[in-house]
Amino acid sequence: MKRIVLFILAFCAAVMSATGAPKHKIDFEITGLHNAEVQIAIYHGATAMEVTKVRTDAKGCFTLTGDTLLVKGLYLMVLPNHQFLEFAVENETQFFKIIADANDLEGTAKAENSNGNGMFFEFKRKNRMMMERYKHAVSRVQELSKALPTMEPDLRKQVADSIASYREMQMQSMREMRSFQNNVLQYNRSSLLAAIMNCTREITLPQNLTQDERWAFVRDHFFDFVNLADNRLPHIPAYKQMLDRYVGRELIQHPDSVTVGIDTLLNQILRTEQKGYEGSVYYFTLNYFFTKFQNTAYQGYDRIFTNMIEHHYLTRHLPKSALENADFMERVELRYKAVSPSCIGNHAPDLQLRDTEGRWVHTDSLPGEYTVLIFYDIECEHCAQVIETWKETLSSNAPFASRINTVLFYTGDLKNEWKEYVNRKQLQPYVNLIDAFGSSKFAEKYNIGSTPVIYVLNRDKIVIARHIPVSEILPSISRYSKTLK
Repeated sequence: MKRIVLFILAFCAAVMSATGAPKHKIDFEITGLHNAEVQIAIYHGATAMEVTKVRTDAKGCFTLTGDTLLVKGLYLMVLPNHQFLEFAVENETQFFKIIADANDLEGTAKAENSNGNGMFFEFKRKNRMMMERYKHAVSRVQELSKALPTMEPDLRKQVADSIASYREMQMQSMREMRSFQNNVLQYNRSSLLAAIMNCTREITLPQNLTQDERWAFVRDHFFDFVNLADNRLPHIPAYKQMLDRYVGRELIQHPDSVTVGIDTLLNQILRTEQKGYEGSVYYFTLNYFFTKFQNTAYQGYDRIFTNMIEHHYLTRHLPKSALENADFMERVELRYKAVSPSCIGNHAPDLQLRDTEGRWVHTDSLPGEYTVLIFYDIECEHCAQVIETWKETLSSNAPFASRINTVLFYTGDLKNEWKEYVNRKQLQPYVNLIDAFGSSKFAEKYNIGSTPVIYVLNRDKIVIARHIPVSEILPSISRYSKTLK
């Protein structure tokens, strides 16, 4: 993601400073802005990335010009007071003018020689007006409905009519906006505004679908209205928001289902773009999901990340520029090696360690229906609190305690201090282990960056929870037990 953004910034900066026959020339006239520094940015996903800074003249005028076409997408002009105006660069015709008043950018914005921006500014104003009318109508309906039961009978009909009138105002506002949107989608299909609208449209589900059929239909048709070959999509925030809805709400919220959904979308993009792995929409979407799931807080979702690496990165389904970046590919592989061995659903890596008596212990051979593995440091106060909380949890949950084997793994190498710590903290009822010489490579195998770290394994030493707080140990076991039933 960072490399893509830097490429965009470098490209746009070069464009802004280019000389020769211009291929883009955008004039701005911002009334009320005198000799001020203005920032121009482009969206990358939902993030606005600075392209350049320019200074207006005494009349609030400035020009962007260059001999290379600008990257197409949604841009922002940001004033010193952080007010901003979004504008579109939607095709190869990049000669137009934007006029606005600094005191009300969105309300006064108009465009010359840019039908797309004219529609876009009108849409923003209509949408703002609709929302204001809609919220006002909703507020009045709530107020009048609350007061209606306490009113005198002769006033009730009058108030009821008012409620009906405000409800009609709500519906009329929505009808007007829908009519405007339909007009744009019908007669200006190639506009950036149409692309934005298509990212917010809801698909129509067939009737009488089972739950599984519904999820499958959504997976295969969620992007039906979107032109997945439109290279403006990476620079439209609505597309990023659509990706979030797709994986966060519309798909079955299970790692395997989300993985299939991501692969389905990426394959749809490849077929539509017909650029192999060089397509900008393909790589933006792949990179977005890669970034989203590499440090996910949801249990088990690290499998989505590792599956993406296996299906797309290790198989070299990437643009040539990424493949030739040896440093990037090395970091991806290292990240994969760190995360994949201990992912939920995988067999936990076996560790051969010493206990307090100096005996060798294989973690794979430990008995118990469940194993709770806690990595800790004797100098870590938070670790001590976690272990103490876990001891109290076990003592107050006898039915669970009999099914769980607790393994406390000291990550340091101070053997004598560790033994004294085990005695002082009365940890003898548990399996206490140490790797004093670091030969087990536990940090790499279990992705240990800091302590404490908790893993929960089933009878077969399959990871069922990882990197969770101590309060989630028993709930994780309960949820897993229910899946078995």
